This record gives sequence, structure tokens and C-alpha cells, in this order.
Amino acid sequence: MDQKAKAEASPPPDERVTDRAARSAHETIDRVAEHARSTEDRLRDSASHAGEQARATADQVRERGREYGDDIQRFVVARPLTALGIAFAAGWLISRLGSR
Repeated sequence: MDQKAKAEASPPPDERVTDRAARSAHETIDRVAEHARSTEDRLRDSASHAGEQARATADQVRERGREYGDDIQRFVVARPLTALGIAFAAGWLISRLGSR
């Protein structure tokens, strides 16, 4: 290490111990604050990404529900007696399960 680097690395000889401790504490606080800011930024990004994914999933579920509803409607129109039989059987099964 050259003389200039040693001079910058070591505190002046007349610096008080309390001054050195205060400077060291400030440096530590600054490092902790920077780390906290970085962590906060990552958490905000993660929360934003999770929110976007939740919205996209909700949109997909709504769309799939519409598709199923359309499929059921087409089935009922194409085969009304079969649909009636399925509805009757489902109602009977639910009532049997509910009466226990």
C-alpha cells in the first residue's frame, strides 16, 4: 500500500475516539440504509409482478368460464333431452348426498 492510500485509510492522529466511532456508525448506517432501499425496491418489483400475474390469471379464469358457459349452451340447444337427463341425475345425486 502506498503512502497516499495509507494516509486516506488511517484516521488523522488528532481525531478523537468518539469522532471515529461516530464516523464509523454513520458509514454503517449508510450501508444498512442502502441495503434496505435495495431490498424495498426488490420487494416492490416482486409485489407488482405478483399482482400482474394474479390479474392475468383472473382474466384467464373468466374467459374459460365464458367458454364453458358457451359450450354448455350449445350442448343444451343441440341435445335438450340429454341435457335434461343430466340435470335431473345431477339434482338427484346432490339431493341424496345432502340428505345424509
